[in-house]
Amino acid sequence: MNAHERRQLLLLQALRWRLTKCESADVRQRMLNSYIVGDIISCRSERVPNHLINLLKSPSDALRQYMARLINALASLNHGRSYLASNLELVKLMQTVMRNEKGNTICKENLLAALQKLSVR
Repeated sequence: MNAHERRQLLLLQALRWRLTKCESADVRQRMLNSYIVGDIISCRSERVPNHLINLLKSPSDALRQYMARLINALASLNHGRSYLASNLELVKLMQTVMRNEKGNTICKENLLAALQKLSVR
């Protein structure tokens, strides 16, 4: 995560696309399971720094937006909602970032959509 911003953006986009552009629901579920088992955004690990989660605090609008899009993609799936909801700090951070966004940004819209999906949980 110490890479150049463009590389970080491409990584976040690739992670999201691996979920959203799958050929079948079975492949999507396997990808999601690999993300959860690998604890891709450190939702379940309290000792490991949450590098990806901290991208929501980035001064870069693009990084916040791409991270919000990934979170929203995860929240679109049942197991993804369980995974995200297991980290109360992430939910609080999502609320804070959403409140701090000025205007109707893509980041704000994606975080709101993700929070709505998490409310189902």
